[in-house]
Amino acid sequence: MKFLHGNFLTFSSGTMFGSNA
Repeated sequence: MKFLHGNFLTFSSGTMFGSNA
């Protein structure tokens, strides 16, 4: 669960940053 959460967080962060940037 921890790994999945971390992966999701990274993906979400990258997507949001990429979209905003």
